[in-house]
Order: sequence, then C-alpha cells, then structure tokens
Amino acid sequence: MSDYWQGHYDAATLDFDGALLKQVGKTVNGVEVPEGQLALIVGNIISLLVLDKADVLADLCCGNGLITRRLAPFVREVVGIDFSLGLIETAKRTCPLANIEYRHADVTDLPGGFFGGFGKVLMYEALQHFSEAQFGHLLGQLVALAPGAKVLLGSIPDAERLRDYYDTEEKYEFYLQREREGRPHMGRWWHFDEIARSAEPYGFKVQRILQPQALYTAYYRFDVLLERTA
Repeated sequence: MSDYWQGHYDAATLDFDGALLKQVGKTVNGVEVPEGQLALIVGNIISLLVLDKADVLADLCCGNGLITRRLAPFVREVVGIDFSLGLIETAKRTCPLANIEYRHADVTDLPGGFFGGFGKVLMYEALQHFSEAQFGHLLGQLVALAPGAKVLLGSIPDAERLRDYYDTEEKYEFYLQREREGRPHMGRWWHFDEIARSAEPYGFKVQRILQPQALYTAYYRFDVLLERTA
C-alpha cells in the first residue's frame, strides 16, 4: 500500500463525511450506486467464499465497513482491517455489530502467523492499490492459512478491458495524465496471468471468475478465488 492511497482515503473520509458509498468509491459518474448493487456484491462474496455461520472471516482493506457489516450476519466472526484511520473510525461508528472487530493496520505488515486463525479471507476492490511486490508480500503472509482455506480477491480492474472503461479518447487521456502525474485515477490494472504467476508458488490454486452481469463493475473488473492447497 502507498502513502498516496492512504492520503486519498483519509481525505475522502473528510470530504464525504456521512456519505459512506462515496467514501469508498461506490459510485457511477459521482452518483452513489443503489442498495441492490451492494446486495449483488454481498451475495457474490457469500457464494464464492461459501460463507457459513462457523466461519471466521478476515476482511482486508475493509474501508468504512460498508461490506463488512453486510457480511457479518453470515459468519461467526469477522475482523476488518484497513490502513486508513479515518475509514476505520467511520466503520466503528457507523457499521458496528457484535461479531465485528475493526483494526487500523496495513494488511501488508501484519504480525507473523496472523492468518492462522482464519478460514476465509476477503479483499474487495483493493488489489488495484498494490504493487506486484506488495502483493507477493501479502501472499507470503497468507501461507499461514490452513489447506482448504479460501481467499477472494474481489473486483480487480482488468488490464485487458481498460479501454472498455476509458472508452473515449478524452477519458483515456485523463487516465494517462493521472498516471504521468503519479496520481493514478484508480490504481493498477491487472492481468490475470500476473496474479496466477504470483500466487501459485505460494501453494494456491488460482481461479479467474467473471462477475455477475447485473453488477455495475462487470464490464471492466473480474474476481479471483485462491484456495490453499499446501
């Protein structure tokens, strides 16, 4: 994770105080997505991770708890972690439930063996803020998961469909200009092969999954499910 993105989300917490969807970018052309879209996201996560009431879930880069709170009723316990203090404080204030613990921490710098107590791990719309080296470091921590544990890397910008999102020359120039300035608009766009190449040596089975077509991000993002095999 980077100081740029930490500053971005700390600022968003202040700029959009009380507007939980805008704080974490759940918008289309500046308009907050409807509740039905959140229900689709939650349903997809529950299905892919096969969540049940016995599970202890780690929600990495949980933001302001918008999704965490909606998943908590389906598991025994969930720990939400984010490096933005502003978002974590917002989560504690606006998205509390008895079985949620929110922690302020960088997910690439957690204590050794941290993941040993979890069977399911979620990281939604966050891999775009990781470099390949940072992702590798996270994978090195995830090896503490037991065989059979599942990790969902949700809603990853697809490098092969970048121009489907920046679909005019004006939009594409905006993207390029932000990259040149070191102020990326969205973050890194990933190829699935890059993710598989990084994860497989750590003992993960890697599966690319298309998002439900009704989901507003389906035309330019994909999901990846990791399963611990060793």
